Amino acid sequence: MMNKKYKREYKESQPVLAICYDFDRTLSPDDMQAQGYIQSVGYDVGSFWKESNGLAEANDMDQNLAYMY
Repeated sequence: MMNKKYKREYKESQPVLAICYDFDRTLSPDDMQAQGYIQSVGYDVGSFWKESNGLAEANDMDQNLAYMY
């Protein structure tokens, strides 16, 4: 393996931060929202998706937009 040194970048004296979020299961085997977020807002994972997908179907919405709503 190559030992590569990384330079920490700053903007206005604050570190630059990148957040990666997988919303379509390309990086995780399950929806990332089900890895703690849904539970943290007081929903059961199965009930959340049932309600969200029902909202999408009833309103002819994209499922991703429905869960964000």
